[in-house]
Amino acid sequence: MNPNHVSFSQRTGLQPVPPQLKLGEVSTELRRLLDYCLSKEIGRVETHGPSRRYFSGIWEEVAKDLHVIFFKQLASSFENSSFALRGRLEKFVMGESFGQLFDLVEFFACRPGCTSVLKDELADTFVKSRAAYRIVDEQIVAIGTEEQAAAFQAAIASAQAAGASATRQHLIASGSELRNGNWADNVRESIHAVEAMARKIEPSAN
Repeated sequence: MNPNHVSFSQRTGLQPVPPQLKLGEVSTELRRLLDYCLSKEIGRVETHGPSRRYFSGIWEEVAKDLHVIFFKQLASSFENSSFALRGRLEKFVMGESFGQLFDLVEFFACRPGCTSVLKDELADTFVKSRAAYRIVDEQIVAIGTEEQAAAFQAAIASAQAAGASATRQHLIASGSELRNGNWADNVRESIHAVEAMARKIEPSAN
């Protein structure tokens, strides 16, 4: 389904269109959809044994990295059980602060072992739930409103088309700093983006 789809009842005024979330807000819907994305990924990659479900191959490494690196547990306590991980992730997604939640999303977004289907679905979830954030280059960045999201993504696309990689990197860093509430760093990265583009246009200028 198109992430921008508006239901019949919303198009006809029978139900209101959900409001755009503000920075720092995480709706129950966003949490529910993120949990659903992870649940489907586990269903795609788990192995069914005679008495249990577990991970094999590269996803066993993903699960172990999650246990040791993200949850900061000893490797010896790792339990290779997709059922146990499913319950742990559901509890975390539905109960943790938005900062911890977004850290978890970025963990999966940047892991090579996770499927491209999961990464696309995670990105679509932020659009569907009208969150004030987007996933860009495996990072969650702040965009504010839908109009600001369109302008931000257009700027990144324009920088990429122009071969201005430094400008693009500074724009993404700016959105990341905005997400974290680092206002001064957000402004600094934005200025660096402008400076990088100016150097791209006229390399000899000071």
